[in-house]
Amino acid sequence: MVGKNKLSDRLAYGALLFVVWLTRILGVRVTNRLLFPVLYFLVAKKRFTFMMDNIMQSLPGKSADEYKVILKNSLRHTLTVMLINIAEKKFYSEFVVKNEYLIDDIVKNDEKGAIIVTAHYGNWEALSAFFRSKPELTVGAFYNQPANRYIDRFLIRMRKIRLYPAGQGIKKALLKEYKVARRLMTIVVIDQRAKKHGLKVNLFNRPASISPVAVKMALQAQVPIIVVTTPVIDGKTHIHLEKIEIDQDQNDLLDKASKVQNTLQMVMDRLAAAITCHPDQWMMWSHNFWK
Repeated sequence: MVGKNKLSDRLAYGALLFVVWLTRILGVRVTNRLLFPVLYFLVAKKRFTFMMDNIMQSLPGKSADEYKVILKNSLRHTLTVMLINIAEKKFYSEFVVKNEYLIDDIVKNDEKGAIIVTAHYGNWEALSAFFRSKPELTVGAFYNQPANRYIDRFLIRMRKIRLYPAGQGIKKALLKEYKVARRLMTIVVIDQRAKKHGLKVNLFNRPASISPVAVKMALQAQVPIIVVTTPVIDGKTHIHLEKIEIDQDQNDLLDKASKVQNTLQMVMDRLAAAITCHPDQWMMWSHNFWK
């Protein structure tokens, strides 16, 4: 007999496959209209007040109705992006890329590579497709490995790039790769509350706990950070790249700690500025960075 956990994993995976099938048959828009009321009810029942408080404190000066619209549209946008990607639909598949030369120069100059830092914002999953379009690169991404092994395998197949489960000595292994690597890109989706060893940075004028792993890796590997945002504008995914050079001068531990802190703040400032432009495209209003 199948154990309780294993059965629940299979049921969850079956539900995911049903949603994939439904989206491929009915399309993204119709499936979104069918599923959104369920999602909104579940969120409104459990986290509506919490999310509203996060949005209001982060984006002061708006009306109550405007905050409700941001919350509702954020949920709808998140559902749309998830449906697009799990069903491999072509919505938002046309890219408008700003500062693409930052990637092309790494290829042309045969450089070590970079740490790519992004957020759950816009069409963030499009980065996999963008980097796959450049076969000269070796691309991988950190991810929080689901406990459900069926869903884990599904995500690996969907993203079609190397995925590194966080917390399994991956950082040490990657640093070894960067010593001899050429054109190696590691994607870190940074806007998740750090479970351990997070640093306090300013996020929307409040102290938030954010993992410094991406910055520490860039510093130790001696590669730049490229902050990438992916807002959806007029049905197109706009991929904005911005390079942050890290002072690689090796000083004492205090200087290194300060360097990590300051660089992490620069990264979060850039992401927060992008999110402020399209707050209804950020998935993470339901998360507690500010605890």
